[in-house]
Amino acid sequence: MITKTAKDRHKILEFWWKFGKEAVLAAYGTKRSTLYSWQKVLRQEWLEGLNPGSQARKTQNQRVVDPKIIAE
Repeated sequence: MITKTAKDRHKILEFWWKFGKEAVLAAYGTKRSTLYSWQKVLRQEWLEGLNPGSQARKTQNQRVVDPKIIAE
């Protein structure tokens, strides 16, 4: 499923290809590195790749309990 965010990102990329990076920065506030990253994802995964991914951490913190506390 293609979300509204993915469509907006594609629209920003098309604007960049047509008018250049200065115009995109002024109009949308999108940095050059972000544009290149979106372009790479678009080439590899098409519009589906422009959907926002999970922002959750890859690994969760592991609780470490001192063995002395467990022994009590």
